[in-house]
Amino acid sequence: MEAMSRESPFPMISVEEAQNIILEQARQVEKETETIELNGPEDFYNLTGRVLSDNIRSTEPFPPFPASTRDGYALVQKEATAESVEGDFEVVGTIFAGCDVRQISSLAPNQVYKIMTGAPVPLCCNSIVMVEDTRVLEWDGTNEKKVQIKIHAGRRKGYVEDFQEEGKGEGVFIRPIGSDLGVDQVVLGKGE
Repeated sequence: MEAMSRESPFPMISVEEAQNIILEQARQVEKETETIELNGPEDFYNLTGRVLSDNIRSTEPFPPFPASTRDGYALVQKEATAESVEGDFEVVGTIFAGCDVRQISSLAPNQVYKIMTGAPVPLCCNSIVMVEDTRVLEWDGTNEKKVQIKIHAGRRKGYVEDFQEEGKGEGVFIRPIGSDLGVDQVVLGKGE
């Protein structure tokens, strides 16, 4: 068996010499600006090796609607400062992410919408109750028809989003419009 060589077969050169070799091999790139139209996800491959000449800013807020941060039930909580929600509620529909909720304008005090994480919250609703804080009372084999909600003061502490101080009352588990990205915010910066 042959011993491994203890000396490099490559001669040692100075840092300055190494930099000169690199600079000799590097090609000069002319600065040019071009506009690239993006019509779909596949067009992003055309951006490889390019640098932004200007900031790209948002034109709309994100999310563009109040969004649920939990799977659960959307409801109208009578008092924004209420620390508990209790009772039996009729489930009048289900709201999935991507649903259009603009036609939902009101909700009776004893009604809720089943709602999924990321789904738009109807403007008439002001709170989300997590599914873990409910119990199904009626089921038709496909959908929940009635649920029981029982939350006492302090139950939600520790489950609260940054934009909601306490885990109670109006706005619980709802991301406000523009909470991730506001209008005219830099999305990608010049030089990136």
